[in-house]
Amino acid sequence: MGKEASAEAVAAEFIRMVTEPFITHPSDLVLDSVILRSESTITAKPHDEDYGQFVGQNSSMLRALCVLVREIGFRTGRTTFCGNDGGA
Repeated sequence: MGKEASAEAVAAEFIRMVTEPFITHPSDLVLDSVILRSESTITAKPHDEDYGQFVGQNSSMLRALCVLVREIGFRTGRTTFCGNDGGA
């Protein structure tokens, strides 16, 4: 990640780096982003067997990731939303 890395690329790399130790199939983690003018949405789709570890008990892991991803967006001047494909 160089100086020119977008907020979305930084956030996606961060999500991948933080979640890989907790999931069994890290290569199956799909991260997509929708980029609009001033905001972005990042969607994560883990392997079916990893879904519980990715989301965490009472969605604790997902909520923590979203807080940190929003901070990345804030620090880069973008509004960044974080969600999951299954709607936890």
